[in-house]
Amino acid sequence: MSINKNNPTIGILLPPSTRGPGMIKSFPLDVAHLIAWLRKDGMDNIRLIDFRIHAINGDNFWQAKGVDLKIFNDFKRCIDHILIKEDPGIKKIAIRILKEIDWRDIKYILFSVSVLEQFSLEYLMSSLCIARELKLLRPSMKIIFFGSCPKKHIKKIMNSFIFLDAFLEDGSERSVNRY
Repeated sequence: MSINKNNPTIGILLPPSTRGPGMIKSFPLDVAHLIAWLRKDGMDNIRLIDFRIHAINGDNFWQAKGVDLKIFNDFKRCIDHILIKEDPGIKKIAIRILKEIDWRDIKYILFSVSVLEQFSLEYLMSSLCIARELKLLRPSMKIIFFGSCPKKHIKKIMNSFIFLDAFLEDGSERSVNRY
């Protein structure tokens, strides 16, 4: 793959979480739609990083890596880790997840999150914990959240989690292109 300096590589990250009935409802179509819109506007250096696939397949990929995704179910612990005091257990898991990504040439990382789906809070916590560690490891990387979320919540998220560069408000694939 050749990299055009004017066309940076965009990573689309589907963070891991434990299997739940709401996690696979519409993501494949949404992500395919997003990639099609990006390519339509000439952004063809796109790397899809789908960590949900291991939960969907029910394999032991994360367990073999020493990653217990159930940690993201402890919402208070995750929020405390992000906003109050670093939790070594969460940090270790987030870093192990990040080590599975080929970061070569990625300038923007889009976290596909949806906070209206059933059981999506764990998916959001996973995304926030991973994004926090990513910003600490790669401060120049642009971290963008993308997905359905009420505007009032987006504003609160952006005000609370300063390591996010953007949370696109309308959830539209076109908003990613505009950003």
